[in-house]
Amino acid sequence: MYGGHALFTLTESVKHFVNNGSKVHCAFLASSKAFDKVILSGLYLKLFERGASLSAVLWNGSIRYRFDVKCGVRQGGVLSIYVDDLINELRHSGHGIHVGMVFMGCILYADDIVLLSGSCYGLQKMVDICSNYGIMVIDLI
Repeated sequence: MYGGHALFTLTESVKHFVNNGSKVHCAFLASSKAFDKVILSGLYLKLFERGASLSAVLWNGSIRYRFDVKCGVRQGGVLSIYVDDLINELRHSGHGIHVGMVFMGCILYADDIVLLSGSCYGLQKMVDICSNYGIMVIDLI
């Protein structure tokens, strides 16, 4: 998500709740240290779980070149594979805010995560989920 879109999503979500008389509790997490270096075995495992084994260059709607992922990962690219599971865990935790049917409890941009909850208790549970997920990913790698 483009940084401006992330900021817009954050401010509009908070405004929605505040304008309707509710509070929104926020936690801002920086995960840059977690993404500075990715151990490839963990990335390969995530790719394998999703049925992907190759990367490809898409140009004008056509796949032009396929290649194996052998080293390093661009931040904000394939690393989204790691955070997909975290987002799903947060979404299904029962904590965090929703605007209509849309889960808005976590907003990500690059290596930053914003958690949004209607209660301090829910926010703490979401922070705990992020912390436990980080520990679990490190243990897998």
